[in-house]
Order: sequence, then structure tokens, then C-alpha cells
Amino acid sequence: MQPSPTPQGQFTNPSRRSRLIFFAVAMIGALGLLVNTLITTADTWALHRAYGAQVAEMCDPPGGGAADAANMPTSTSDSLIILETGTATRHAWSDSGDAGELAVVACVAERWKEVETCSVFRDMAKGEDYNADVVRRQHTADVILFNAQTGDRITETALRGPEPRTCPADYSELVGESKQFIDGERVQRDTFMDWYSEQF
Repeated sequence: MQPSPTPQGQFTNPSRRSRLIFFAVAMIGALGLLVNTLITTADTWALHRAYGAQVAEMCDPPGGGAADAANMPTSTSDSLIILETGTATRHAWSDSGDAGELAVVACVAERWKEVETCSVFRDMAKGEDYNADVVRRQHTADVILFNAQTGDRITETALRGPEPRTCPADYSELVGESKQFIDGERVQRDTFMDWYSEQF
């Protein structure tokens, strides 16, 4: 008896199907990267158009010499724009005013600081028991303020979010890999604005 014909359009080669899935995932990733690049480029262009090259590139990289409170802008305006350090793009906290009123440029670099690494015993029902590393990390935002008109550095600080919770007593509270992270809450814009308002 002859085998039934394979329905039209049905994949009979698993390796071919895997290659197609891999290709589709790669294309989606490439498309996402392209979209992100276009958004970043558009933001950079908009910054240059609105504020000029000095302001747009003030955080890429930060310069301005040593921080000095004497570099505070003389205008009564406290309007600012917040940029990501190392880029010519706005930070997520940015809520800039009119270009004519701009007094301060803030450069913000966010990072995770390891505060503790603890070893937690994992009792395996099957297989060999082992100790898992759990890293506690605190979110930090390094901030530099610049005079928007002169480009001089005014002040700088490191804003820290709340510390992460303590290490678990055992591995039952964790799932997955042998090295895991317990992260505290991120620094919020309100924390930055409270600190910023104290500088004026």
C-alpha cells in the first residue's frame, strides 16, 4: 500500500522548520533594533534642531571641567532637559521647557551596584546538591548638572534607590539558574526632582 500523500503546505523536515523559526526570530530582532535606531536618530536630530549642538551633545561625553556651584546659571529659570549620559538622546525622566528658557542640562547614567553576594544552599531531590549565588543589587543614577548656556559643570551626585530585600533563607524562594539577582526598586524621577530643587 502506498503511503498517504503529505498534505500540501505541511512541513515534513524538522530541520527546515527550525531554520525558518530561527530566521523569523532573527528578523523580528533586527526589525526591533532598526526601529530603536530610527527613534534614537530622530530624537538626536530633534535635540539639535531645538537646542543646538552644544546642548544636544553636552552629555556625549560629559565635559565642563570640575564641578563648581559658581557655574550656576544667573537666570531665574530652573528649566532643564535630562539626557542619557554617553548619548545625544533624552532620558526617560526628561520634561524640558522652552529652548529659550533652558537653564540646565542634566546627564543621567543608570547602573546596578552589587551590595552583597550570598550563597544559598539548594537541596536537589534528584542529582547533586549545590550552593547558588544570589547577588543583591541597588539601583543608582549618576547625575551631573551643567549650565546650559556655558557648558560648565555645576554639581554632581549619585542618587540611590532603596536597598534590595535580604537574601532568602533557602533556595525554595528562588526559581531557575544557579546565579540570580535580587534587585531593589529603581531611582524614580521624583527623587531626582527633589534633589534638583535643592540646588536652586
